[in-house]
Amino acid sequence: MRVCIKKSLIIILMIPIILFGQDSLKIITYNIEGMKPGTNSGLRTSLIISELKNIDPDIIAIQEINEDINGDGSDNQGLRIKNALSEHFGTEYYYYQQQTHLSWDNQFKEFIGIISKYPVNDQGYFQLVTGVFPRKVIWNQITTPIGDINIFNTHLSFNSAAVRLEQVEQVENYIQTISTGNGIINNVLCGDFNALPISPVIEYLTNPSSEIYYYSSFKEVNPGLTGNTVPSNGPTAKIDYVFYTNDSHFDVDTSYLIMEEPLGENLYYSDHLGILSILKYEDNTGIYNLSQSYTKPFLLYSNYPNPCTNFTSVDYEVFDNKHVKISLINQGGIEVAILLNEVKEPGKHKLDINFDSFKDNLYFLRIEVDSIIETRKLVISH
Repeated sequence: MRVCIKKSLIIILMIPIILFGQDSLKIITYNIEGMKPGTNSGLRTSLIISELKNIDPDIIAIQEINEDINGDGSDNQGLRIKNALSEHFGTEYYYYQQQTHLSWDNQFKEFIGIISKYPVNDQGYFQLVTGVFPRKVIWNQITTPIGDINIFNTHLSFNSAAVRLEQVEQVENYIQTISTGNGIINNVLCGDFNALPISPVIEYLTNPSSEIYYYSSFKEVNPGLTGNTVPSNGPTAKIDYVFYTNDSHFDVDTSYLIMEEPLGENLYYSDHLGILSILKYEDNTGIYNLSQSYTKPFLLYSNYPNPCTNFTSVDYEVFDNKHVKISLINQGGIEVAILLNEVKEPGKHKLDINFDSFKDNLYFLRIEVDSIIETRKLVISH
């Protein structure tokens, strides 16, 4: 299931995990606003923990973790979350953090961190060029039920576009260095980038002409939606992201915003909304470890070639006589062409598509069966 942002539909996604073994990862990125004075940070942290218990994520990338500068570290928000999840689920969670600077008039130490349900085999960080505050990117190599992954978390400068661009170039270089060194190509990059989707920072990461580029998981499954994350009391900008690289054996099942509801009058979990993305393992032939008893009535495989010049081919499979609609969607979420609209017999099918008449651009292939929709990113470059 792809174009899905309603929490009520997550039950369908969870069925194969419960019945047939885990074949996906729930990854969250979240800026938790630290212990900002006047925001009731103790209550906010407790309620964030309660929500995370309900969500049961596999990996959490957190920004703006605080602890009292004069304390013993026991009030560290990341450590509180890690310990609470460990106690609640009866299994030891793993926590890695790096301090970046002092925040809120030097009252608190500030960190970025990664919490994982699964073992961490290796970890590290890279010190980024400094803006107003020092910044870092941190890394964990984690063994998960769908294979080893590299996950990276960062928080870029908020006041200088030039510094942010230099920082993101350093982040990307660090990712490539780590990937080359440990041979794992399943890379996920999370964080607060303080940059809009149309900014040079995000365009640098998502440029499809690069050998290695990054998919924004929310955008992949929600074309046409903004996914704005700040401010939480009326979001007008998207600056938080969960990315995965184009050479990863990953695809995104669904992605949606979390911690949206106000806690009371002028009280929110954070000044940011979080993003949850469910990533699944995919090889060149289809979905790894996915039973055909899966609730979804079809499978959509990767289209090839992608990017394409004027031709691509997409394979799909239906499990019963089903009406299948495949269409082409532009970046604004508008349907620009219907490529297939007919009943198909059970089995695997191939659709060959000619794009001679289409302009160079980023599009989405969308398949719809029984009102269930999936999308695939498609770049046309004549």
